[in-house]
Amino acid sequence: MKKNIRRVKLLLYIIYIFVGWYIVMPISYLLKKFFKKRYILFIGRDNGKFLDNVKYLYLYFLKRKKEIENKKLEILFLTENKNIYHLLKENKQPVLYFPSIKGLRALLSTKLLIVDNWMWIKNFKNFILKAVKKIQLWHGVPIKYIEFRDRNEFKNFKSRILNKLNRLIGIFTNYDIVISTSPFYTEKVFSKAFNAKSFWETGYPRNDIFFNDLDKYNLLFTDKKALNIIRNKKKEGYKTILYAPTFRDSGGDAFTDGALNGEKMDIFLTEMKTLMVIKFHPDPNFNYQLFSDCKNILFYDNDKDVYPLLKDVDCLITDYSSIYMDYLLTDNPIIFFPYDYDKYITKDREIQFEYNWITPGEKAFKQEELEALIKKILVDKIDEFKEKRKEIRKIAFKYQDGSASERVFIKILNLLKSIEE
Repeated sequence: MKKNIRRVKLLLYIIYIFVGWYIVMPISYLLKKFFKKRYILFIGRDNGKFLDNVKYLYLYFLKRKKEIENKKLEILFLTENKNIYHLLKENKQPVLYFPSIKGLRALLSTKLLIVDNWMWIKNFKNFILKAVKKIQLWHGVPIKYIEFRDRNEFKNFKSRILNKLNRLIGIFTNYDIVISTSPFYTEKVFSKAFNAKSFWETGYPRNDIFFNDLDKYNLLFTDKKALNIIRNKKKEGYKTILYAPTFRDSGGDAFTDGALNGEKMDIFLTEMKTLMVIKFHPDPNFNYQLFSDCKNILFYDNDKDVYPLLKDVDCLITDYSSIYMDYLLTDNPIIFFPYDYDKYITKDREIQFEYNWITPGEKAFKQEELEALIKKILVDKIDEFKEKRKEIRKIAFKYQDGSASERVFIKILNLLKSIEE
């Protein structure tokens, strides 16, 4: 039965590729002759969610839309998520839903595409936008292998065939520009992970919030209920920890794997007058009801934008997630909890740097060790990794300011000028 399902999926995959290359793309080329190139188009990950670098660059573009309009261009967010569509529409932001006739017209009228993931290609968008200039912002300063380097470890015939199909479907799209955060990351990571004509070392737009005041648009698509609870707790004198583990291909998390006990952790947090906010990766399924009685463990909606919260976090706990790289810009302490390190690097993802070097923070592998480090850092105020954080921050970020969006914006204006010439 499972073999038949796999065969059907493979057949549908091949049909999709055939339709894309031999029907959608040729028709799109013909239709584009009748549409004026008028849009700078933003598409978020997971069918158009409003978060990460695309969100913050889009909002910055809107602040300077007159300069875009002077070039007879419009700014537009395209989403396949109806909640996002209505959210932006209610806030009077330029947005279109796809698939729709208006959405298709927008794709055919796009001059420049801006994305921060590979999932924007779905529903034939890659074939429709084949000849359009593309900027890949990406969504993290990774320590894991990504894109080509993640998927090119082909150990058998089946994986090599899958790679060829992925290339045909557009997962490994060629980009005109890929955004990087530093010369180190351009050389060691992004230039090896992406096919691109150029790499811009501007920094990430989403990190501007560490240096600038938040506004109501930054708070769109955030867990406002959780944010209010956190801010009220801080007014009561509570410290705040964010636990943000990465996704595991093989499944599991620290609680279901038995590395953490929620009830015991809640007792400890109460004694420390500390709130632990847990933000899982968007993919895992988790039984949140098991923690309904915990007073100092709060779950942040794992589908929402967490970055506006980071300014209020006193200490970050993570494992292999790139979120800690961005958090380095706050210069607050980080605890790493790689309780399943051996399993993770063999069954989930390979790490491309020596783990202890690239992770500037205390390490814990058991709950007792984690609790001791929380007390050491938040209560005893002992921070032994300040210089190490500075070292890695300097390697990862060429700029440590709130002007990444501005740098990208100026470079895009120059790019548009060169296209016109």
